[in-house]
Amino acid sequence: MSHEQKHAGWEAAQTPIPRLKISTDQGEHFLIPWHMISLIRADLSLKMVELHTVSGLLFSIVSRDSLQSLLSHLQVECVRAVFPADGMKIELKGVEEVDR
Repeated sequence: MSHEQKHAGWEAAQTPIPRLKISTDQGEHFLIPWHMISLIRADLSLKMVELHTVSGLLFSIVSRDSLQSLLSHLQVECVRAVFPADGMKIELKGVEEVDR
């Protein structure tokens, strides 16, 4: 097996497990299999999107601009990574914080 074949990524695997990479404002990085996302919720303004996982983690993405494009891409599971940018914050909340 050549070096290139060894590191081809999930697209080349016979049974791919697509994952979503999320980076938070606190500098944490998460690699989450798509099947672990249990709910995606957006507010009416589409400036806040929440990603809930089956393990109880909640990622809150807040932007000063509309997140309509992100939401559309999340719907078809074609997003590979979400990371903080100018005007967009990503925070991780645990189960105990979500229930408050």
